[in-house]
Amino acid sequence: MGRKPDPGRKPELLGAICSYLGERGIGELSLRPLAAALGVSTYSLVYHFGSKEQLLGEVVAHVEERQRAMIAGWRDESIAGGLRRYWRWSLEPSSRRLLRISFEAALMDGRAPGRFDDAIASLSTDWIRFLGAAFRAAGVSRAEARREATLLAATVFGLQLDLLMTGDERRLGDAVEALASRLDAALPASEQSGARPAPIARRPLPRPRGLREAGRSRASRRAR
Repeated sequence: MGRKPDPGRKPELLGAICSYLGERGIGELSLRPLAAALGVSTYSLVYHFGSKEQLLGEVVAHVEERQRAMIAGWRDESIAGGLRRYWRWSLEPSSRRLLRISFEAALMDGRAPGRFDDAIASLSTDWIRFLGAAFRAAGVSRAEARREATLLAATVFGLQLDLLMTGDERRLGDAVEALASRLDAALPASEQSGARPAPIARRPLPRPRGLREAGRSRASRRAR
């Protein structure tokens, strides 16, 4: 009789593959060097994942699902608190490897739309939906919440890409804190579902018009 499949083997391999590809990139993936680096046979990779394209698809889906699970656990955070927390996660070496995979996959998917079954696009959509709900809970109108969520998500993605290109943690961390400060001032954590983040000394940047209107609306409701 053949050996029984080990249900834990595939997730274990997937984690090792993500670490490997996060260091070397996914564009020039070849199964033989990958198998050699992991100490397994190419047969084992094909058995668990199928073709190279199927393996890449599972890697990208795994990376995006890990971020979704992480985001889902932050629903009690204020928006600014979640931003700070996500940036700290982005700085970890293991997280940077995952981000490299995401950005490279996004470029590949742009050249061949649908290559990764919309995993990249759906993660962006999930971020915008998640942030939009947080803005709505803070009293921002639906249309403005979507705009603010889109702007914030795009800004964070840009900061992460800058981090991967330059590694300048100090400059980028200062920019993240400036953005978080603006959010603290515009949307106090006491009026959101999460706890207030630690106070900071930086002067907040001016609020966009939609956030100013939300603040006036809240003040008007309290005055009544």
